[in-house]
Amino acid sequence: MNHSTQNPGNFKSGYGSFPYVILRVNNLLFMQIPIHFLGEDEPINLEKHPGAHLSNISPKILNKSKDQQIQLLHNRLIELTVKIYNKIEKDRGIAPKLCLVEGPNKAFFYQNKEFKESITIPSGGALINQQHELIAMGRAHFHED
Repeated sequence: MNHSTQNPGNFKSGYGSFPYVILRVNNLLFMQIPIHFLGEDEPINLEKHPGAHLSNISPKILNKSKDQQIQLLHNRLIELTVKIYNKIEKDRGIAPKLCLVEGPNKAFFYQNKEFKESITIPSGGALINQQHELIAMGRAHFHED
């Protein structure tokens, strides 16, 4: 694991904003997989939008607040989380511990093929990105504006 961060105390570009999926690697190590909403025919740019994507989002939805976007796209976010779970399970041969985080007090933990809603979201420990670079340590896993 690379222990350097580009901006210590700040998240790398594309990370730390809702919604995102947290993969619990172990008790003190978490991986954040950001989820980005892309407009109709908008290409995927992994430099700008690392992680996972919901594509072909209508301008009507994209013009709303982020909270409203998440609410309107909740079912697609759930479907994407299941796809991420299935990919990790297939690639690693283990049942991962995943959590879809939609806000500072809204999470959906996915285990045993079921989602359980919670007002408590994962935080603390070491947070890494998909390249195993440290992006936060001992703090919330999102921008606290």
